Amino acid sequence: MKISVIFTGGTIGSRLSGGYIGVSGCPYTLIENWRREHGGCEFDTCEPYTILSENSSFEHLCKLAACARERSAAAEAVIITHGTDTLCYTAAFLGLALSDIKKPIVLVSSGCPLEDERANGQQNFAAAVELAKSGEAGVFAVWYADGEARAHRGVRLLPHAPYSDMLVSLPNFSETAGGFCGESEITRRFKGDPHGFDQTRRVLTLTCRPDMYYPQLTADVSAVMFESYHSGTMCADERLAEFAERAAAEDVPIFVAGAGGREADYESVKQYRALGIITLPAVSPIAAYVKLSIAAAYRMEIPAVMAKNCAGEYAE
Repeated sequence: MKISVIFTGGTIGSRLSGGYIGVSGCPYTLIENWRREHGGCEFDTCEPYTILSENSSFEHLCKLAACARERSAAAEAVIITHGTDTLCYTAAFLGLALSDIKKPIVLVSSGCPLEDERANGQQNFAAAVELAKSGEAGVFAVWYADGEARAHRGVRLLPHAPYSDMLVSLPNFSETAGGFCGESEITRRFKGDPHGFDQTRRVLTLTCRPDMYYPQLTADVSAVMFESYHSGTMCADERLAEFAERAAAEDVPIFVAGAGGREADYESVKQYRALGIITLPAVSPIAAYVKLSIAAAYRMEIPAVMAKNCAGEYAE
């Protein structure tokens, strides 16, 4: 079996030096260690860029998506090494941009540098190879903890909890079901113009807080996304109404991630919907943000794109 391994940096390719973790320039330890214990796979490798993942941008993600598409054409699977901080964003981006590829694409990371005895990067890599061998189509991320490796659909990953690098998916839904949806408008845009991502068109994201501040809308804002409280609510007071009115005047749609997939809604949900704010189906806020950013950058019809389940990101 031929597997293409794409190295991008991150903790899994780093070392501790002088009290700080930095990219080491020796990422091939993963493959060397795996070969000592296993066999039967042929690996080819590439490094489109090498960064700590907190420095990732959409420019990096577009480059990575184009690289993964190219490498997948000559291999049976693709494994991507990545830092933990923005892994969920990259997984969502690739899940949306590459949903037409009928091969496994697996992201792996590590909680600590590989030389640290607490590191799980080698176990994650081994689990990624096994998932690659299964042939299951889609973009995944794997995480080994408590003696078990779990695979998650890239578009279903939730934000990390504070101080934790554990991967988790949308609650009450299968982590792996419903991820492969074939070609979508997003994949067609990337295949047709992988470098046409207009980074001057932005998505303003707001996390609900008590007595929160609502900023002015600048000319580069193409859409707004609220991340609601855990029950899908937010304070639908006169300040929100004023903000929604300003957005409507600028033809800037407002979406809410966190309110979908519920049997019943609170009154505040009814109130903010009356302001023209659109509630998304059950979706990770990360996938919602990435999808909005893609739609804005490619000047797509944003409400129409957000209404469609492009890569299994909507879990209902």
